[in-house]
Amino acid sequence: ITRLLMKISNSKNYFMPSLILVFYIIFSFYPIFGTFSNWSFLLTFIYCLFFIIFKRNEKLYFYKPLITLSFLVIIFYLINSIVMNDLGSVTLNNIINMAISLLFISIFTSRVNLNFIYRIGRVIGIIISFTLIVQSIGLFIFQIPAVPINILPLPQEFELAWGDFLGRRPSAFFSEPQAAASYLLPIIALSMYKKDIFVATFISIGILSSTSTLGTILVFFLF
Repeated sequence: ITRLLMKISNSKNYFMPSLILVFYIIFSFYPIFGTFSNWSFLLTFIYCLFFIIFKRNEKLYFYKPLITLSFLVIIFYLINSIVMNDLGSVTLNNIINMAISLLFISIFTSRVNLNFIYRIGRVIGIIISFTLIVQSIGLFIFQIPAVPINILPLPQEFELAWGDFLGRRPSAFFSEPQAAASYLLPIIALSMYKKDIFVATFISIGILSSTSTLGTILVFFLF
């Protein structure tokens, strides 16, 4: 893992893939073409296609334990599909998606810069955490609904996934508190790796303010 982190930290031409990675979870909640895809996947696909066409001579880094785990998951998935008599186009599609995802991970691992990701992610994490704290104070002290803040237009049929914007729990710019926690937890891990205790503590308070059960458990696990 240390060698992988060093390769990520020393990557060159990192701006675009690192930026996509920082904003991936945030924009993955905004669909395009109906339910077919989302903005994050589209931008990732476009960049990876550009890499394959124009940067195919550059090295790719494959994390062997991840490859091994993915191979075992595919084998188990195939056996389970055969046993359940569910081997069909959906199974094949899921296996292809897993292979594509591994390619995406390898391409991005070769191009992102950990220091740049942390600098940008830290700022965004603080903004999100501050928003969660303010929403939490408004909701639990002043009974003001913690309505989620959508950055992009959202189709009406997807409002249910956003709690119909009723604001029962703080979630900042995400559809639910767990999604906010999922974005913030890696930033806490990086801040602790960088020994940036203030950022780790502030973002942890943000996660606790979201009332996400899984997020709260993982915060205590990280500390």
